[in-house]
Amino acid sequence: MPQRIIQANINHCRAAQDMFLHAMAERDGGLGVIAEPYQVPPDHPCWAVDRCGSVALTWRMTTEPVACARIERGDGFVVVKWGHVTVVGVYISPSIDVPQYRVVLGNLWDCLTKILPNPVVVAGNFNAKLALWSRMTP
Repeated sequence: MPQRIIQANINHCRAAQDMFLHAMAERDGGLGVIAEPYQVPPDHPCWAVDRCGSVALTWRMTTEPVACARIERGDGFVVVKWGHVTVVGVYISPSIDVPQYRVVLGNLWDCLTKILPNPVVVAGNFNAKLALWSRMTP
């Protein structure tokens, strides 16, 4: 059976995080990408979180376990090596301005260039928007 990655934005909700972890177990998910986690257990061996606490990765032993190790973290992203694949969890707040957004993307790019050309999965919530969209009316 292939390994499964499950992703969600849980908006800092305890019940949503509990349901997410339950869904991982039910679906034999090996790795979870959680944008806006409710709480990340401190020093837990199966969790990694970015420096802001805005995105977390968690992994569990499944029917076919995969080794997982923390690699790097920055503001808005966290990186783990999951088997032969590197997984990057991302959350960029919609409230930051364009220059700040570019800084986060630049830091993320610097991280990715260290990983490529090896297999990588980038998952999460970039909250990108176009100024034109705010001028549109329904």
